[in-house]
Amino acid sequence: MLKSVQISGNFMDFSLDTVVNYFENDDILSGRNQLVKSTDEKAVASDVQTVLKPLLFKKLQDYIAKNDCEKAILILECIVDFLAPEMYENSKFWTDAGNCFKNFKSYDSAIDCYLKAVDFEEFDYDLFRKIGDIYNYDKNEKEQAILYYEKYVSHIKNNPYVYNVLGHLYETVYKSDFADKQISYFETAHKLMPEKIEFLRNLALVSGKNRRKEKLVKYYEELLKKSNSGNDRFDYGCWSFNNKLFKIAHKYLIHRFYKETNATKYPNINDRLWNGKESISDKTLLIRYEQGFGDTVMFSRFVPLVKNSAKKVIFKVQPQLYSLIKSNFDGIEVIPDTLEYENIDYDRQIPLLELFSVLKITNKSEINSGKYLSVQKEKVDAFRSKYINSGTLNVGICYCGNMEYAGDNRNVPAELIAKLADIPNVQVYSLQVDNKDDLAQTAQYGKIIDLSHNLKDFEDTAIAVESLDLIVSSDNVILNLAGALGKKTFGIFNSYTDYRWFDVRDDKPFWYKSVKYFQNKKYNDWTETLEDVFSEVDKLSKDL
Repeated sequence: MLKSVQISGNFMDFSLDTVVNYFENDDILSGRNQLVKSTDEKAVASDVQTVLKPLLFKKLQDYIAKNDCEKAILILECIVDFLAPEMYENSKFWTDAGNCFKNFKSYDSAIDCYLKAVDFEEFDYDLFRKIGDIYNYDKNEKEQAILYYEKYVSHIKNNPYVYNVLGHLYETVYKSDFADKQISYFETAHKLMPEKIEFLRNLALVSGKNRRKEKLVKYYEELLKKSNSGNDRFDYGCWSFNNKLFKIAHKYLIHRFYKETNATKYPNINDRLWNGKESISDKTLLIRYEQGFGDTVMFSRFVPLVKNSAKKVIFKVQPQLYSLIKSNFDGIEVIPDTLEYENIDYDRQIPLLELFSVLKITNKSEINSGKYLSVQKEKVDAFRSKYINSGTLNVGICYCGNMEYAGDNRNVPAELIAKLADIPNVQVYSLQVDNKDDLAQTAQYGKIIDLSHNLKDFEDTAIAVESLDLIVSSDNVILNLAGALGKKTFGIFNSYTDYRWFDVRDDKPFWYKSVKYFQNKKYNDWTETLEDVFSEVDKLSKDL
């Protein structure tokens, strides 16, 4: 903030000539110190107004012209502190002052000066954009940035870049809570500059995220006429899937392998790729897992559906899932991801998630949403007798997935979900293998039994899940595993979901009949959602 220095000291030591000499010779600190030493405020004010004012303003302009921000700021502080700035006097001075402070990264002082500039009758509305830029890019105060950008566009209506920035800010800060605002700003940017692919891409993306089906199709079709990007085609597939436009999704989801980031990750994707149209009754089909553990569990339900299409089906999975998948998929050769592709004898191959497209799934009635994985009852009984309490509602929790895939938007804060342990007659068990430190810091940690040391692979995890009464999980592999096992489960979701989940508030039985979904109304606001979860758990505990 701009300084407010009180004049103090001994006026007898004050010499105006000396002060002038200091400033004329660019010794600003010495000149300022002399002013600070004076005690006769009126005398100093009078002399400064008459003699120093023109000099200081000239020096200020010189330093600004030379981009000597350090000296310009020192002069500005002298002007502000000793020249009664409320009297001086026009918007341009304060705008120049703000620019100087901004150039020297004195952002609060820059904002102060810009706001002084807008107090004058005639000022440049671009000052609102300048203030917005500081809050957005320099101070990272996004809500304040929105405030000033909106002041700007209320007066200046022909700048597409600011509308585009506003769309991004509303998406970043408010997610789906202000979908109409996001779309409106991106649409305005696009109308003002229709040739700008970036603006059209943003509009297409936000239409998909906010489930505006007609706009989604309209803007993506327009975008793909102008863009050759694999990323854009994959995004269209994702948001078509999310909006249950499955025919479009089947066409474009394959482009996930041609995204810039995946170009080297799947180098042999087109080698003997099966598209579902060719007969493979006399051939060996290799199904390749892709992405994370949860994806493998979720989409493995489709593997048995192609068993009779080929002479032989090989399913390659992550080693951690090998024993569980192998014990459940009769008639299919399950192999761990330890064999190189050149050492596998196959005729055609297909990535696991592509089965959804090859099978031309178009509605939820075609999906097995019931139990499709199981573990031996004897192993469950043994685990339960050794590790699980009797006489309580035994609840397993998993609040965090693989951070590489999930990021922070799918993960529930450990300190919030741990409060399950405070519910009477409820025993909480942690199934969290990674990111356990967060749970260890919670006040309830001593009440929670950690099962993670017993979970060597996902067969062990499935046994643990089956031994419990209820699973409470965020969007991660445990949620998918519990659903595939038909275990009673409460799934907790942010207001934004991964494209595969659709809007879980409307599609409760789509993937898993045994899962009840709870979703945030506002992005990252878990409080109300968890209150609903806790209330349901409390009811179950009382029914024991």
